[in-house]
Amino acid sequence: MSATRKIDTEVDTEGDGPLTGEWSLTWTAPGAATDPTGIEALTVEWLPAGVPGTAAAALRANTASNRPAPPRLDGVDWWYRCTFTARPAAAGERLVLCLDGLATVADVWLNDQPLLRAENMFVAHAVDVTDRLVKDNQLVIRFVALDALLATRRPRPRWRAPMIEHQQLRWFRTTLLGRTPGWSPALPPVGPWRRVHLQRRAGPEVETKDVSATFQGADGIVTATLTMRGLAGRRLTDARLVVSDVSGQSWQAPFAIKDDTSAPDTGHLTGAARVGSAAPWWPHTHGEQPLYDVRAVLTVDGAEQTIDIGRVGFRTVALSTTDGTFSISINGVPIFCRGACWTPPDAATLTGSPDDYRRTIQAVRDAGMNMLRVCGPMVYESHLFHDLCDQHGILVWQDLMFANMDYPEDAGFVANVHTEVRQALGRWQGRPSLALICGDSEGEQQAAMWGAPASAWHRPLFREVLPALCGQLCPDVPYWPSSASGGAFPHQASAGSTSYYGVGAYLRPLDDARRSDLRFASECLAFANIPEDTALAAIVGGGAARVHTPAWKSGVPRDLGAGWDFDDVRDHYLGLLFGVDPVALRSRDPDRYLALGRITTGEVMESAFAEWRRGRSPCRGALIWFLRDLVPGAGWGVLDVNGRPKAAYHYLRRILRPVAVFFSDEGLNGVVVHAVNERATPWQGQLRLRLYQNRETQVGAADRKVTIPARGSLELSAAELLGGFWDTTYAYRFGPPGHDLVTVSLVSDSDPDTVESEAFHFPVGRPSTPEQDLGLEATIQPATDDAFTLQVSTRRFAQAIAVNLPGFTTDDNYFHVRPGDRKRVTLRRLAPSTAEPAGSIQAMNLGSATRVAKATGP
Repeated sequence: MSATRKIDTEVDTEGDGPLTGEWSLTWTAPGAATDPTGIEALTVEWLPAGVPGTAAAALRANTASNRPAPPRLDGVDWWYRCTFTARPAAAGERLVLCLDGLATVADVWLNDQPLLRAENMFVAHAVDVTDRLVKDNQLVIRFVALDALLATRRPRPRWRAPMIEHQQLRWFRTTLLGRTPGWSPALPPVGPWRRVHLQRRAGPEVETKDVSATFQGADGIVTATLTMRGLAGRRLTDARLVVSDVSGQSWQAPFAIKDDTSAPDTGHLTGAARVGSAAPWWPHTHGEQPLYDVRAVLTVDGAEQTIDIGRVGFRTVALSTTDGTFSISINGVPIFCRGACWTPPDAATLTGSPDDYRRTIQAVRDAGMNMLRVCGPMVYESHLFHDLCDQHGILVWQDLMFANMDYPEDAGFVANVHTEVRQALGRWQGRPSLALICGDSEGEQQAAMWGAPASAWHRPLFREVLPALCGQLCPDVPYWPSSASGGAFPHQASAGSTSYYGVGAYLRPLDDARRSDLRFASECLAFANIPEDTALAAIVGGGAARVHTPAWKSGVPRDLGAGWDFDDVRDHYLGLLFGVDPVALRSRDPDRYLALGRITTGEVMESAFAEWRRGRSPCRGALIWFLRDLVPGAGWGVLDVNGRPKAAYHYLRRILRPVAVFFSDEGLNGVVVHAVNERATPWQGQLRLRLYQNRETQVGAADRKVTIPARGSLELSAAELLGGFWDTTYAYRFGPPGHDLVTVSLVSDSDPDTVESEAFHFPVGRPSTPEQDLGLEATIQPATDDAFTLQVSTRRFAQAIAVNLPGFTTDDNYFHVRPGDRKRVTLRRLAPSTAEPAGSIQAMNLGSATRVAKATGP
């Protein structure tokens, strides 16, 4: 009779629990104690600590302590200890202590005996402690003060990275998050930021694995190579590689078994299973996300054992950089990649709850985003993050954790990096969402901007060492040396990838989004995006009057040393779009200043993406800097620090749809309508163009039956649609404008009651003065047990309607409604106990809020 047992294959597996003991921490001056005996001899207060966790998180949780926090987290030695019990190892069992991430230079003792020294926060450690454990054990970890280590004299870099507080951080494998004054909180991570757990390993166990999923014609091929130990003296009678889909259908192939002559207890298993007519994995904007479970099934000494190898998807990914292009293709189809740069949900812990991750990735998908970039100044993300990207069809641009600095390339440093990157690549193998591995963030750009010679831009670590390693372990994923690279200078917008801030920090006009000839923005459109009032209330003081107080400014990012911040950037475009003086408006009407400021960044982002998504645009992708704020306030995120949408998020949600319509202003050639369809089948329906005078009276109209090709686009001039000359851009200016609003909408044949996408053009400028009456009405009626329908109707054009219904989320917000039209929005409770929705809506061009009423009819 056989038994089935699951074997965990990863050092940082989720299968084991934490140590069965309580953690505590304290801190001392650098070098005040050098071992557990020394720290116990000191009179210090120990505080409860969460593990995984950081010193910053522990201090936040221990606000009742009378001991003042150290002025700099990197300025002291941090000590963690845990007393735990462990039952003895059974016959044939090994006990392995796993420390999945120690930030950053750490010494570890078990029962007062040295266990290991860690010098890379991104490296996981596994130590056999079978012979070191007793019934009651104590684990002690000292995290050495990084400031003291940085004081050691080392060679100077060839260029400076002004965003970084200490240039010698380049010698240490740690995150720059928390060490970049101006845009990240002063919370440098120190401590066991990943899990610490004890594994019980018995019988054959996997030391390393190598897995890939590729296409061969219409079939999928899963190849797996396992290096196993613990085979000596055991009878291995069967070994199979098994692949199964969600329906339970499976495909399998035998493993070839080869003994390792240099290690008698070790063997290698290699197998390749063919999945007939494998379903391809797509980003969610283009198709479905079928995933396949991979496992090895072994019969050892008559007992069947299952090794979970992971989950894979079949797709091909290619990067084209010919003649300066930068285009990522999935399964042979060029993808317009759009999304944002990812930040950890909690800046103190560098992680978040599973629900937090799920909500955030769902928000990414709901916004029409199909790519996230994990950036070099951050940290490698968790298994859960990558699992969710696989499941939800979100491509991942994955930086290795290097940014801006002139990193050393001596043998010891490179060996350390090798271990780090090999572990990371092993975690990413077979993941269909992984679209690109990038050597660093802005390293080449920083060298060029600082004046380093061109010969210094291309460094061997990123041009030779790392691409070779990535090619060995993730050969199906393209490698790119730096996030800004590819032109005559690294940050050239018209070649390769770049950090694009022409529209944004450099205050260029909106048409620079086209004039720059952008190919791919690895980061762009950074603004101080204002969150909702509920989020602003978390800032000390609360209320709109605080816009220029220190509490407000602490949440506003800036480039270190610059004489401006990103409030100033937003205000520049507020004045440009609405023709008002932002300083004067903030002084006399701070509520309206905040309201216009919220939609300003959304309007700018919508305008830029409308340029980049045109069929004739050379741009093949743009990622916003950031997805989510790191601290409360007007940060770079389009989600606030709690993951709730800001106004800009809703603008993006409309312009980034897989099927979308939008305008471009072509000057003397008039307005042009653009429509895109990323789906695998043609889109058919009505395109409806309308012109209005005084933002109320319809003066022109055109309806046309259109077919947007599968994964294609259309470009139609308004003159062609209208069948005659209209000065749709008010470029000729022969007399007063004949209209001041142009709208276009797509209505599908399959759902004629729903507008799939719509866009608005303002030939004489956006409304900037509130009116007294728009004929605006809003009613609510139940839709399902947990959802309601908000219906908004208006006589005159209603601008950027903000929905204020506490306790509810909306599937759209800050939306326009054209004259004489209505719009329906779905509301969902934030909590089951929330009462029926009650509140108001506020159109930006209306002087007062409109109360939401309960519908009286069906």
